Amino acid sequence: MVFDVVVSAGKSAKQHHDLARAFIDLQISAHKLENSEEEFSHSAVAEIGCKRLVIEKEEEPQLEILTAKCYNDEIRARGYTDNFRIPLNPIQILFMQYIDLGSAKLPQVYQKTEAIAPPSPSNLLSSQSPEDVEDKI
Repeated sequence: MVFDVVVSAGKSAKQHHDLARAFIDLQISAHKLENSEEEFSHSAVAEIGCKRLVIEKEEEPQLEILTAKCYNDEIRARGYTDNFRIPLNPIQILFMQYIDLGSAKLPQVYQKTEAIAPPSPSNLLSSQSPEDVEDKI
């Protein structure tokens, strides 16, 4: 009981459940828009973006070390060399689920440079330029 009070796993599980349902509802809205007979309108796409931001506002802050560990796992799974991995120490990894100890230099995937991070799969799948996609939206 003390552990549950300190960690508040029940509260976190409920929040996760509620956020997951909200994101699923948002995905349903996006699919309805995508499959509608009408052309995409800028306002409809902007409305979905605003709904996403409202949901994200309710999320807990991102844990930088946990994000870096997930990134390292993905890099390893995709077969990239260790040059792309973020160095983390064992203490950071031990407590990564709960608190950020120190900092990790997150890759610039989040800054979109291929010199630091491998290319995004979405860029490889699409042969269209971003301008072409924006014109269709």
